[in-house]
Amino acid sequence: MKKQLIAYATLMSLLLSACDKEETKNNTTPTTPTTTTVKAGSVFTFQRTDYDSLAGTSVLSTTQYTLTMLRDSTLNGEKWLVVERKDSKGSQYGLMKFAADGMYNLGSGGAKMQLKFNAAVNDTWVDASSQTCVVKSLNQSLTVPKGSFTNATYMESSDANSLENKMWYNDTEYLLRNEEYDEKPGAPGTMILDYRDELVNIQL
Repeated sequence: MKKQLIAYATLMSLLLSACDKEETKNNTTPTTPTTTTVKAGSVFTFQRTDYDSLAGTSVLSTTQYTLTMLRDSTLNGEKWLVVERKDSKGSQYGLMKFAADGMYNLGSGGAKMQLKFNAAVNDTWVDASSQTCVVKSLNQSLTVPKGSFTNATYMESSDANSLENKMWYNDTEYLLRNEEYDEKPGAPGTMILDYRDELVNIQL
């Protein structure tokens, strides 16, 4: 089973140096429309709850991590944000952009949508992990450490064989909750909860 790092695909720190080289070559004006709220300096704090690998019902640990938009980056005329994911074990880095139609990650296969804004039920796309994402419902009620929401979009992502993730998000707060699932040992096809990420705070 593939592990997803939030909402989104994470690149290693060497990507930063590649990003710097590209920026020095490319002096064109960014053309990608972006949101006005998420910008360099924005910080998202999430709570991660890990569950046991046998049944997916017992809590093993609860920790926090942050996603910090470090700085703007221009690649091939598009505006991206260099993102740091930081927890007690250290930092990892990636590239993310917030366009008019959704949030994108940059991986080896190019730009891939992770969350679709202004979505409709049954909207479908393939994310950076090559998983098929489908919007299941709109305006769901949801409570996370950040607070209660009534306008959450709910989507599921699956690989060729099984459900991998459930996500709740909206166009203002972005990712609210992410749940990743794994196959239960000794029970092919039965999926159990591996971990849950929930929004704790935002600094814009």
